[in-house]
Amino acid sequence: MTRPGTSKKGIIGPQEYWTTSFYCLEEELLTEIPMAGEGTQPSRSGKRPFGVTLIAVLEFLLSVILLAAGIGLQAGGWFLSAMGLVLVAIGLAGIFLCVGLLNLRSWAWTGVVVLDIVALIISLANQGWPGVVLSLIIVLYLFQPDIKARFS
Repeated sequence: MTRPGTSKKGIIGPQEYWTTSFYCLEEELLTEIPMAGEGTQPSRSGKRPFGVTLIAVLEFLLSVILLAAGIGLQAGGWFLSAMGLVLVAIGLAGIFLCVGLLNLRSWAWTGVVVLDIVALIISLANQGWPGVVLSLIIVLYLFQPDIKARFS
């Protein structure tokens, strides 16, 4: 490759200079951008994606809220106590899944996807649109090929 402004014959004109400069720039840019299938293969090695950490933190906060609500319902009658036990169980399972999610465990990926699909259905039934959007974003993010491959 020759430098812009020169050719094998020597000095070049303005039209040739800009054409040569453009092609040199194009070659440099294309060599720096990995094309599909070149070095973009998903791998389990490396750092945990930020999105996975964010999902784990959100799930943890939700689990703590469920635990607190479940403990608070224990003071009610038998029906509220039963509902409280269910919320406590879901909260504990959520915390367990958060730890697995942070460690990129495949069972945690499956558990979070199942729980978020259930939450999506419940939010749709209650017309809780923020819950629908959040659950949908989480499920779609976790199904991205490079993210899903991290959990295999």
